[in-house]
Amino acid sequence: MAFKIFALCKPSEICEIKGELNRFLVAHSKNPFIFAESIIDEMDSALANGALSVVLVFRHEGKIVGVSPLVIRTIFGIRFARQLFGYDYSPDLFFEPVHADICIEQVVRFVFGPLGCRFFTLDLPWDSPNLPVVRSACQINNVTYRVKNDAKMQHCVLPVNSTWDEYLKSKSSNFRHRFKNIERKLRAAGEWRISCYENCAEEQAVFDKIMSIEKTCWKQSWREERELCVDEYLLKDWKWSGSATKNLQNFTRHVWFLELNDHVIGYSLVVQYYGVAYVVKTSFDNQFRHLYPGIYLLNGVIRELFCCGTVRLIDFMTDLPFMEIWTKKRLGRVRFLLSKGFVPKLYCTTIELSMVRNVLKKKLPPELI
Repeated sequence: MAFKIFALCKPSEICEIKGELNRFLVAHSKNPFIFAESIIDEMDSALANGALSVVLVFRHEGKIVGVSPLVIRTIFGIRFARQLFGYDYSPDLFFEPVHADICIEQVVRFVFGPLGCRFFTLDLPWDSPNLPVVRSACQINNVTYRVKNDAKMQHCVLPVNSTWDEYLKSKSSNFRHRFKNIERKLRAAGEWRISCYENCAEEQAVFDKIMSIEKTCWKQSWREERELCVDEYLLKDWKWSGSATKNLQNFTRHVWFLELNDHVIGYSLVVQYYGVAYVVKTSFDNQFRHLYPGIYLLNGVIRELFCCGTVRLIDFMTDLPFMEIWTKKRLGRVRFLLSKGFVPKLYCTTIELSMVRNVLKKKLPPELI
């Protein structure tokens, strides 16, 4: 039986295959952020922002063998395609390995054919088995591509391959001295404690505590200057992780709080899936920044992850300077910029000129600038 490609453009169409889709993604992605419910949310978000979302579903002999969630924007009459999820979520192309070659080739063909796109951006993990397959698919479809390994797309990781005590011994005396000093300052400031909530325990109360920190964190003034009410990514991550606790086996969500004199001064949101702990977000009340509550709490979280016995890797998801306190190991993400036709060639020769780029940079997708 031949392959069949279904282009699903409505969230309701994803709802109809939600169970089957989740079973496929659990088996072939091991990505805790990409499952049916989060795909539906991102499709709704794309629609609200005037973009078109398309989820390509590949079937062979009646069963799903591949899924590729995409979003398409039209700018100056030109169609740009990219993955539905940003690179922070380490998206990939999700296919059964035996069918990956033909499915990825068909994705490229479909994007530049029936979908009528001229540009296609793909972000893949550095160790994705699909990297050579994408190159081959471009050659088959006569598609031009270039590869970017941007440092800003890296994310810090900390392998958990020792006990916490052994890890501490491997660090410098400055590392241990730093946290002893912070703990001494906390004791001098009053009574403090770290508490943890798992999965959906006291969910509304936990969320309210998180939002109370968000209103007092350093980034709130930055958001207010840009007329942003809340961290939209945090709201997504909170909603998705709540859904994942109900729909994905081996998934857990933990929220740690640092409290001083019964006042919450910091939190850390972490999810675990198949032996990997993802540090989704850590934030703190800015008026207590002299106590370094974010760094101290995160160190306590890392200690717990070392000691729990179920984590083999801690993924910080981003590459912020303070993360070097715990690790210097970084993993890259690879960006493929695919293009086809006269317009992309014109872009390569004119739009890359600085004068034109400065004029258009507010309109063009940032990955092309």
